[in-house]
This record gives sequence, C-alpha cells and structure tokens, in this order.
Amino acid sequence: MSALKIAFETPENPANSSAAGRPPIDFAQLTKQTMGDKDLEIEVLQLFARLARQTIAEIHDAEAEACGQSGHRLKGAALAVGAARVAEAA
Repeated sequence: MSALKIAFETPENPANSSAAGRPPIDFAQLTKQTMGDKDLEIEVLQLFARLARQTIAEIHDAEAEACGQSGHRLKGAALAVGAARVAEAA
C-alpha cells in the first residue's frame, strides 16, 4: 500500500490517477527490479519521487544543455521504476 501512495499520491495528483487513466508505474516491472522486496520498492519509489521533483526544479531554472542532462537522468530513473511515460517525456 505504501508503494501505491508514493506512486500515485502527489500534491498535484491527489486522486490517485493519471491523465490517461493508466497507472504511472508498471508495478510488475518494479517488482522484478526489486526481486519482490516490498521495502526496497518503497525505497526506490521514494528516491524516484525525490529525483523527479529535483529534476523538474533544475529544468525550470536551467539552460538548454543542463535541461538535456537533467532529462537524461530522469529518463534513466523512470525506466528503472517502470514509469515508461515519464521516460518517454524525458
């Protein structure tokens, strides 16, 4: 349940859904990445959420080259947790 809260509950998204109606995280992929360790899933999602917020702030304040680097870092992190749509956008 905690992993679901981390993945879906954000200040901008309190209703636990995405605009497209699909979950933002592929939990099957996340479970595979963490070998089914639920505590590790929570830790990985917390790290991803923190990195995503930090990256958005960096992109907001950065020049084009720095934005590209931040986007690349976000893409890798998104792929690691199964957030394919975030990775595509990054």
